Amino acid sequence: MAGFLLGFSIGAWLVSRRIDRRDDLEASFSRVCILTALSGALVLFLFRRFEPLTVALETSLPINHLTASMALAFVVSLIPAVFMGILFPLGLKIYAHDVHEIGEKAGKILFSNTAGCVLGSLLTGFVLIPFVGMWNTTLILVNLSLLLALVMFLRLPALSRVHWAALLVAGVLANLLVFSDSKTFHKEMNGLGVVYYAEGLTGTVSVLGNDQYRGVFVDGQNVSGTDPVLVADSKMLAHVPLLLARDPQSALTVGFGTGTTSGSMLEHDVAVYAVEIEEKILEAAPLFSAVNQQSYANPTLNLVMDDARNYIGITDRDFDVIVTDVTNLKYKRNPYLYTREYFEIMRDALTEDGVAAAWLPLGGQSFEDLRILIATFDAVFPHTTVWYFTQYPTHFVVAVGTPERTAVDLDELERKMARVSADLKTIMVDDVFEVAGMLLLGEQDVDRMIAGAPLHTDNHPILEFSDMGQYMQVDVAPNLGRLLGYQEENLRQYFTGSDEQLATLKQRFNEYQRNYRIYVRAYERATE
Repeated sequence: MAGFLLGFSIGAWLVSRRIDRRDDLEASFSRVCILTALSGALVLFLFRRFEPLTVALETSLPINHLTASMALAFVVSLIPAVFMGILFPLGLKIYAHDVHEIGEKAGKILFSNTAGCVLGSLLTGFVLIPFVGMWNTTLILVNLSLLLALVMFLRLPALSRVHWAALLVAGVLANLLVFSDSKTFHKEMNGLGVVYYAEGLTGTVSVLGNDQYRGVFVDGQNVSGTDPVLVADSKMLAHVPLLLARDPQSALTVGFGTGTTSGSMLEHDVAVYAVEIEEKILEAAPLFSAVNQQSYANPTLNLVMDDARNYIGITDRDFDVIVTDVTNLKYKRNPYLYTREYFEIMRDALTEDGVAAAWLPLGGQSFEDLRILIATFDAVFPHTTVWYFTQYPTHFVVAVGTPERTAVDLDELERKMARVSADLKTIMVDDVFEVAGMLLLGEQDVDRMIAGAPLHTDNHPILEFSDMGQYMQVDVAPNLGRLLGYQEENLRQYFTGSDEQLATLKQRFNEYQRNYRIYVRAYERATE
């Protein structure tokens, strides 16, 4: 947006310096239309190669990936906008040539321009892109610019051969893009082919994969996939809160993704609701039937196509469990699914014994951001604990908010696990101690860690803009190590059971914590 508005301003400023001294305004308008069309075609060409160009900038300049991608987006938005900025004053000058009618004609130009912006937005967003795609929509706009150039050219008393040649060459070059071997905008990853691609109303959805892995991407963000780590992320986000809830009858997951979380929720024999804002995500769900237990086709799953905050805020239904399962905090609306106000909406939609849970990424943000995130959750759910997967280092922790101090009876937990044991075994969770051992920070540990941390709110969305340089970071060990540093409580006090059970649990806690610290130290040595 900054690139486009600045480019428009630059174009208007450039032409304003000479416009009153020129008498070939129609010819100039036609030439600028040709340049606008060519720049549009160039933008299309560059955006199709956006990822490799970003990597090239990142490696050749002392900038990170996010800065490189933002800079490239800025430039490719700026170039066509400069020519568009030139056209408006030219058009006004051509139409309002009589100074005595300048007010009336300027008003008509402004009216037409504003109406065109509104109608163009509606036509492009709701007709052209959904039905012909972004690639073909851009080519249509390019050819409309060429048509304007032709119309203005035909108004000239003398038709220049050079002008005809320029129009013809521009038309041929621009429309060669029709024959491109690929007309999609998706993330390029070595070894992964495009299995599915669709341009939805809220994002571009693609599924990339090979014989070993398949992942779903929204606007280039890897939402989820069939990797064991990602599968564990999705499944445990369902199992942990439902196993901790007293007697759950209904559960809501925010974000459908591959459908894995919804599939694991259904195993608990509760009424499951899944809120998803992008319809194309659901179209891609059958491609992940190997991990989602065909939840998309389960008649007992209630799929809600809506914005999560809107749905949770207005529904008259209360849920025993609500989990937020979205990706990178810097992506689109995601920061607003982690604000204090959003968590308050969650709390108000829970039953009296309801449990809230949120997927919190370990990578892609600083530890200070993680503190802010957990502090914001704890401000609404004061009985907050933090859980982490025991089998291998995953990319997330789960913050769980319970109505009272967390208390888990190991025998009751074992009975609940028996109903979903088959699903748990798919991620190598075989006994009650592996689930109980996932408790990483107790309530007092959390309180010590978040002391003095600011909150992420609607009016002060700190996490949307902070630490942008870590946007593409995937390393989880640094933040995991810092979390372990706050682990001081005797975590066994959150569980009840026989002396033998508690002794085994103590052994498991020690084993998992030792494994985590070995992983963190190995990472530190590798990065020294």
